[in-house]
Amino acid sequence: MRILSVLSALILLFFACNEAAENNSLSTSQSYVDSLNNSKHQTPEFRESGDTAFVSGRIALFFGPDSIQIEKLKAGNEEEFYTAADDYLFYIAQTREYIDSTDLVNKTTDKNIFIFIKNNGDRKILKSNSTDNIWGLYFFDGVKDPMPVDVVDAHEDYKNYFIKF
Repeated sequence: MRILSVLSALILLFFACNEAAENNSLSTSQSYVDSLNNSKHQTPEFRESGDTAFVSGRIALFFGPDSIQIEKLKAGNEEEFYTAADDYLFYIAQTREYIDSTDLVNKTTDKNIFIFIKNNGDRKILKSNSTDNIWGLYFFDGVKDPMPVDVVDAHEDYKNYFIKF
């Protein structure tokens, strides 16, 4: 039982929300997107507002369930949840270690909607519940569409997305 408590704490710590106060109004979100559209996006930018994460520039975006989704998953089959979470955290640790060895910035979010803003101002909107897995990772370079990453084989996905010509 102690292992389950420790694992729960690790998961919550892993996806801890930024406690900074956010203005969740549409106008603030829109003005932020507009400011990103007016920049060159040479530096990765990441911001959360409401249930949305805004991303621009070259970045790795890890995502996972929020506390409400975690409780729903545990209610379904708690043992399966902890097994899956343990496997995911193992692969994520390996993937983060690899990403840290590159110049790629990485961020983590528990938001449900991701707005990837390309250098030309185009947007790609994705939802975490629109994927097969509520835990995952996207690579984004600001030019191409974001790429869902297989955390088991992130090295290869990194090469294919960022290096392949």
